[in-house]
Order: sequence, then structure tokens, then C-alpha cells
Amino acid sequence: MITCFQMEEELVSFLHSRQSWFSEPNSDFFRKRLYERVPKEMVAFTKTVNFQDMKRIPECYTEREDCPTDLRLFFKDCSRLSILNEPTSSDLRQRKCVIKGVKPKKAYEISRFVEFLQPLCAKHGVTRIVDIGCGVGVQLQRIRLQACRSGV
Repeated sequence: MITCFQMEEELVSFLHSRQSWFSEPNSDFFRKRLYERVPKEMVAFTKTVNFQDMKRIPECYTEREDCPTDLRLFFKDCSRLSILNEPTSSDLRQRKCVIKGVKPKKAYEISRFVEFLQPLCAKHGVTRIVDIGCGVGVQLQRIRLQACRSGV
């Protein structure tokens, strides 16, 4: 079992080793022509990945043998260091929850957060969740609907 200190060391090492990939703001990607820094073999590989495979990131990169080594290692490390048990591309098959006034991106984030919380609540016997600071209580509504938990 890995300790929090070891995990922190691994995360810092991972971020430091890939700093050039994300050290600039997204808005600078085109303005500063940062896309020219991407290794040519990575660009060539991504052009061979179809839409269905792209929806399966990171699996599509770690499964294919023609994926450049550095890119494959990047996705393997991302998966290993992720706190999520499943990649965000996994099929969640959740019951539909009607959330009014929430944009799709936020609804997706809430859904993923609930997926993260559910097993923790079950493991530790948590039956009550307090939603503080969400604004409209969307997380609490989703948790109640999905996990049959009571909330305040």
C-alpha cells in the first residue's frame, strides 16, 4: 500500500517530468505556437486514432502498440495516479437525474463526483451528506437520487 507521502512524491515527479506539456495557459497554445513543441510521432499517431477510440482515452493509447512510448507512459501514469477508480470515458449507466439550470459540463462533473463519493460512503457507513456551497443543492439532489442517501 502506498502512503500519502509516497503518492505526493510520485505526483510531483510526474508533474515535473511533464511540465513542458502544460506549463503554459491554454490560451497560449495557438498564440505562441506551442503545438510546434508536440513531438511529430505523437501528432502522427493521434491522426490514426478514430472517434470511437478517442472516446476511450486513456485505454486507446495504452492498448495500441503503435502508440509512441512517451505518450503511452504518460497515460499509464495518469491512470495509476488518478484518484478515480474508472477513467472518465467509462460507461456509467446512471439513472437519469433531472437537474435544472445546470450546464452539461457541470452536470457531468457532479455525476463523476457522486461516483467517487458513493463507494466511500458505503465503505465508511456514511448515511448523511451535507451539501455546502453548491448554490442550488444539485450535488445533494444527485446523491439522494443515485445512492438513496438522506441529506440535510
